[in-house]
This record gives sequence, C-alpha cells and structure tokens, in this order.
Amino acid sequence: MPKLSFCATNLNTETKLEDSLNSIISIAKKIALPWEIVIAEGPSTDRSGEILSVFSSINKEIKVVKHNLKNRGYGRRIAFENSEGDIIIPFDTSISYNILYAEILKSFIELSPDKMLFSEISCIPRKLVIAAGGWRDLIGGEDIDLYGRIIHEFGVMAAPLGIMGSVPVKSSSYSRQMRYVE
Repeated sequence: MPKLSFCATNLNTETKLEDSLNSIISIAKKIALPWEIVIAEGPSTDRSGEILSVFSSINKEIKVVKHNLKNRGYGRRIAFENSEGDIIIPFDTSISYNILYAEILKSFIELSPDKMLFSEISCIPRKLVIAAGGWRDLIGGEDIDLYGRIIHEFGVMAAPLGIMGSVPVKSSSYSRQMRYVE
C-alpha cells in the first residue's frame, strides 16, 4: 500500500493556511491510504509558524521543517527530502482544495502509472521526482520547471477540472509567487 506525501512550502499565509491544511487533511482521509503532510516553513513574519505548530502538535501526520530562505523551489525540495511517501502531492498553502480532488487522486494512484497526474492538484510517483532531478532553487516557476522535465521524460495524465471553490481568482500563480520576492 503506497504512502502519500502532501508537500508544500509556506511563507506568510496565515489568512489561508488553516483552510488549506483542513482541505488537504480531508482529501487525505477520503483517499484512505497512509499519508503525511510535510511543510517547509520559510521566514514568515505573520502567524504562519504558530498555526503550523498547533496543527503539527494535534496531527501526528504533519511535519514542519523550518528554513530561512524566501525561495519556493528550495522549500519544495526541502519538503520533498523530508517526506517518506511513494507518491508526492505538491500543494499550495494559500489554496483550499475541493474534496472532489480526492477521487481524482485516488483513481490515479490505483492505476499506478509511471507518469504524473497534472491537475489543479498534481500527483507524482516519488521515483519520477528523483529521476527528473527534483525541484531546483527557483523563486517562482519551480513546479512547472520540474513538471516539464517529468512530462518530457515520462509522460502525463491530465485532469484539468477547474472545480469551483478551490482556487480563488484573486489567488493567481503570479501573486502567490511574489510573496517570496521583496
């Protein structure tokens, strides 16, 4: 039975962090496989660190790894390196994910393909992340950089659903990445 690792990097997301974590916990429980959440906490200046501390003290499946860089790629890599799962599910701590993604993820995992699932929440076998060289230390575009290498080498299954209620219009990729630049 594979173990799932939901991996994220975090910086200053206190207003969205609890909803995001609760959505990931709900998805993980619905998939009903062993799971963990690994978050690389950057140098946040808001209450993110406190929120993560509370969540990790209540949930043994949540691991927080602290670092001092404002670098999304570095954070993703640190979260990945501290994870143990066979399946990696990167997520963004500023997004609350719809529970309907649990069925998509579960179906993909049951197929066990040597490809990545590309959707609003992606899913990648650990061995593909390793074979592609993992996340590079990029301030932004770190996921698409890795995903491009994985897709080129191994292929992709795409499920772009655009489920309402997951990614708010205000939460564009650009604005989420700019938290890391001052």
